[in-house]
Amino acid sequence: MYVSEIVIEGFKSFANKTVLPLNKNLNIIIGPNGSGKSNIIDAISFVLGESSRNLRADKGVNLIYNGPKSIGKAIVSLVIDLEDDYPEEVKEYFDEEVLKEKKIILTRTIKKSGESSYFVNNQKVSKQHFVKILNVLRLNTPYNIIFQGDITNIVKSSPIEKRKIFEELVNISYFEQKKEKVKKELDNVQLKLSELQAVLREKEKHLEELRKEKEKAELYLSLEKEKNRLLKAKYLNRLKEIDKKINELNNLDISLNTKISQLSLKKKNLQEEIKNLERKIEEINEKIKREGGVNIKELEERKIELLKEKERLKAEVEKISEELSKINKEIEELE
Repeated sequence: MYVSEIVIEGFKSFANKTVLPLNKNLNIIIGPNGSGKSNIIDAISFVLGESSRNLRADKGVNLIYNGPKSIGKAIVSLVIDLEDDYPEEVKEYFDEEVLKEKKIILTRTIKKSGESSYFVNNQKVSKQHFVKILNVLRLNTPYNIIFQGDITNIVKSSPIEKRKIFEELVNISYFEQKKEKVKKELDNVQLKLSELQAVLREKEKHLEELRKEKEKAELYLSLEKEKNRLLKAKYLNRLKEIDKKINELNNLDISLNTKISQLSLKKKNLQEEIKNLERKIEEINEKIKREGGVNIKELEERKIELLKEKERLKAEVEKISEELSKINKEIEELE
């Protein structure tokens, strides 16, 4: 991965759009004093996020070309050729088409108002996103550009300072920040997990209570069902007994009514016989009076026989009446 082009327009001494092609090996820029060699380095530093004070300008507006035909702003782009050795993190920020073309254009502009804008592949982005891209591409270190005297200072620096320099060169701070961010995210996830586990334990406790309540409810429903079944069986048996009793009573009622009819008929017949006997006795009495002593003994005997028969029939009628009275009483009790 290397810078393949620098495009400068309206920046310091570069009034017109200037494209500087670079190769991946050694590039040398030569020219007389005042020709703008240092401005190229400033342009690169400008895209990499340096402030105007570090670019030999009091304020941002002084970075804009102020001569004839000024476009009123400064534009600098670095064209990055990814080749095949770009950092793995690049895949997180760019789609397959960009990775296939292996070219990323980083652009920074500044207007006379001092407002800077940032672009990645000609798409405007926030400064924060632009800085992330610089970090991913390992371009956000203080040693991308080394000035006169820097090498001497590096050589003379202590081992600890040299270690810091090398860490900055490989952008370890970026990974440390990323690691710290991931650690914080992990801590947040762990905290969230702990909270969820607490909620889960509470839910499980509640679920266990509901499970016990469900078992109680199922037992209650089972017992209630068994109770209803037993009650139903009991009532069915009782109903059968009542139906049987009703049938027995109905049969008894029919039997008693039949017996009453029979006894009433018998009583009526006996009463008719008694009346016949009374008529016969009356006839005998009339005959005794009429005939005097002739055959009186025979008539008296006949009369006595009829009287006995009458008394017997009366006794039988009385017995039948008592039996009828008893039967009627039984019927009343049944009702």
